[in-house]
Amino acid sequence: MPQIRPITDLRNTNEISEICNSKKEPVFITKNGYGDLVIMSIATYESILEFGTIDSAIAKVESEYLASNKLHDAKEALQSLKRKELPFEVKQSREELLGDRVAEMERQFQRAASETIKHDQSAGYPIALYDKVKKCPYLEYPDGRCEYADD
Repeated sequence: MPQIRPITDLRNTNEISEICNSKKEPVFITKNGYGDLVIMSIATYESILEFGTIDSAIAKVESEYLASNKLHDAKEALQSLKRKELPFEVKQSREELLGDRVAEMERQFQRAASETIKHDQSAGYPIALYDKVKKCPYLEYPDGRCEYADD
C-alpha cells in the first residue's frame, strides 16, 4: 500500500528517509489534501529508471516486429547463444559485483521466465533451454524429445 503523508511530515527528514528506504517505493506527499510531491530513495529511483529502460527496449522490439512481422528462427538464435569463455577471471560473485537490486531483478526475471515456459508448454510450443552439463542450448518439444544446437 503506498505511503501518503502530509507535507508537514517533511520536517522529520530522518523518519521520511527511513520510510523511503525501508518500503522501497515512492512516498506521496500531499499539500492541503491534494497530491503535491513524490519522494523516494535513490535505490528505488534507479530501479524505476532501469525498468523504464527495459520497458523501452521491449516496446522497441515489439514495434519492430509489428512493422516487419518477422520472427527469428529458434535454431539460429540458439546457435548464437553458444557459451563462450570469458577472457579474464572473475574473482567476485555476481551478487558482490552487481548488488541486491540486480539479484532481485534476476529472481523476478526467473519467475517470469518460468511462467512463460509453463504457458508455452501448455500451448504446445518447443521450449529453448540450456544444458549446463553439455554447455549447449537446446529445444525441448512437447513430446519430450530434445534438439541440441550442435546437432
